[in-house]
Amino acid sequence: MLSIASSYGSEISFPETTGSDNGILIITAEKLKDAWLPFAHWKTSTGRPTKIITVRAIEQAYKGRDIQDKIRHCVLSHADSGKTQWVILGGDSSPHLPLVPDRDSKHSVFGGRINYNDIPSDSYYVSSKSWDTNQDGVYGEWTKDRDSLAYTHDNIFIGRIPVRVTEDVEAYTQKIISYESNYPSDHFADTLLYTGTVEASFPKLRTSWNEISTHWEGKGLHYFSNATPWDKEKPGDYALSTPNLIYKLNSKSYSKLHIHGHGFLPVWQLEGKHSFTAKNVREMTNKDAYLCLTTVSCFTGEFDSDLDPSITESMLRQPEAGAVIAITPSREGLPIFHDPANDLKKMVTEGKMDGTTSLMTSFWKNGLSSSAISAGEAFHLAKKEMTPDALIHSGYHWCLSELNFLGDPSIDLRPTPPHTPSLNIEAKENSLTLSSDIQQTATITIWQPGAFYQTKEINSGKELSFQLPENFKLNSPYSVSITGPNINAIVKNYSPAKNK
Repeated sequence: MLSIASSYGSEISFPETTGSDNGILIITAEKLKDAWLPFAHWKTSTGRPTKIITVRAIEQAYKGRDIQDKIRHCVLSHADSGKTQWVILGGDSSPHLPLVPDRDSKHSVFGGRINYNDIPSDSYYVSSKSWDTNQDGVYGEWTKDRDSLAYTHDNIFIGRIPVRVTEDVEAYTQKIISYESNYPSDHFADTLLYTGTVEASFPKLRTSWNEISTHWEGKGLHYFSNATPWDKEKPGDYALSTPNLIYKLNSKSYSKLHIHGHGFLPVWQLEGKHSFTAKNVREMTNKDAYLCLTTVSCFTGEFDSDLDPSITESMLRQPEAGAVIAITPSREGLPIFHDPANDLKKMVTEGKMDGTTSLMTSFWKNGLSSSAISAGEAFHLAKKEMTPDALIHSGYHWCLSELNFLGDPSIDLRPTPPHTPSLNIEAKENSLTLSSDIQQTATITIWQPGAFYQTKEINSGKELSFQLPENFKLNSPYSVSITGPNINAIVKNYSPAKNK
């Protein structure tokens, strides 16, 4: 690997291109700082300059009422710089040993029948407002703090990768490199599996799918009726059981998955008495065909529990299998409506979507409409669309607080099969000449650590020449990459031996 960064205590800085707005900030624990280096190296070499900063460094460098407020000011300062587009919280947040703490928020919904003081809300970190109008130290209390609520920032998109140990980071890094450089080029990208085990939810699932299909030409396979795509002899004879679901996912036939059914922290509940747990995740063999998934199953996205892992964390951490993105409830996945007395009936009879389903539907619509939109931006847009509802109804505030983006927010949802381009390089004394068969907008990145970092957009595969500065040495390591929407990234690393 190339020497990739300059280190200053608890901060590791990667190169920043002048005028670039697509950098990544990783906030992590001191013990995981070095584990994130290969991930940061990959992102930097593919045109997204990456910086790693630890919670300890933020504690010392930023002002705030507590560590969460200091992290928020750190995020906002990077957003205001115009050079950072994505923030990754690189660690989970168990109550007694939080690697990257979340902001707990207070909620009361369903007429006061459901109450929490500790719903984890990563949206707080991109908020320009404090979430605490009366400064009583209780955050996100809708009746008292409504004037101080904001859930999105137009300049920056946030996600959390809920890892705990070095091995988790290593496994996730390899999955992201594969997702961005070795994604299947067949029709894997075109498939979204929509599943449901609760009959009352079937009408709203049809509404949800119909909305998504107006923005995407991919193929949706429905598993929320008595007739499924996999029936053998009669409708309904192919159950949504654990063995059947594992078989279908391991066949690498589905790139995207939505599960609408019951669950709890370590489990998705399937048909009958079947369940899907961490044991079943370990049985998955979908290497290089990783899932992006959403689910309304209660507590399955609880990354802040001492009971570890949640089923979502298992899917994200599993080496060479599982998922790379998950949006799942950290508490109950409630059917939130403005008028529950009437709207619950309409959900069952007319397919009216509740808040949780609406948010996930918007996420899929936004992310599948264009490969130029990152998954983090797609989730940002979905939350932005729902913000007016959250300011007039506490239930929608619940939705926007408890649903967090888990995974890498800088990747896209791969709405169509990607192209894997060629990349040819001719090195001369003071220049590099590049050519490719690419026939679309793409980004070329040349990086020699400590000497040179430049990105340049191209629109076709014709030759492109880079003039090199005097301090660029062709006999020292450097890398050249080509990346872009709907492209499998190509990164070529050159060492002195290759240039002799």
